[in-house]
Amino acid sequence: MCSIITIARQAQDRIRQQAEQCYPQECVGLLLGYRAGEQVHIEYAYAAENAAVEPQAHFLLLPSSYLQADRWAHTHGVEIVGIYHSHPDQAAQPSASDLRGIYAVSYTHLDVYKRQPERHVCH
Repeated sequence: MCSIITIARQAQDRIRQQAEQCYPQECVGLLLGYRAGEQVHIEYAYAAENAAVEPQAHFLLLPSSYLQADRWAHTHGVEIVGIYHSHPDQAAQPSASDLRGIYAVSYTHLDVYKRQPERHVCH
């Protein structure tokens, strides 16, 4: 199912900032907002630690990070609606592991592709 996704400027800026700070490692975080029918409204990007053994090539979101984001979302009147992570210096397409993970949960999945310090592409 495809949804219409809107993302607040502050969330976009936070994701870009995190991708830049984590480079050349992958960044990861949760998308917080709300659903309204077929629409997903993303209000906040909640940055999380990438706990992967090889963070240059993979990401791992710890359950404790998910719980922290869930608590924060609850206190701000939103919910977890998705996940994002970056692909430093990689092709602008989801990896095979991304595609497997996308269908494991009914979340919006946002990949951020970072090629240079000043250029970002979101899908």
